[in-house]
Amino acid sequence: MISARNSPPIIEALIRLSLEDLVVTLPDRSTIVAPIEIVTFPAYVEALDIAQRMNSRLAAELN
Repeated sequence: MISARNSPPIIEALIRLSLEDLVVTLPDRSTIVAPIEIVTFPAYVEALDIAQRMNSRLAAELN
């Protein structure tokens, strides 16, 4: 495994994402976003909804 200590920021980010199973490294060494399981999809949608609400509140507070 690549050491994140001396890696460029992109490689470090990909290492972190792969540790959380959010990306998949293919045999040709390209990296893609991991497929979303249908069972966990509602959790992603809920997290997105919360993030959008927080952004809307912060934007309203700044105006």
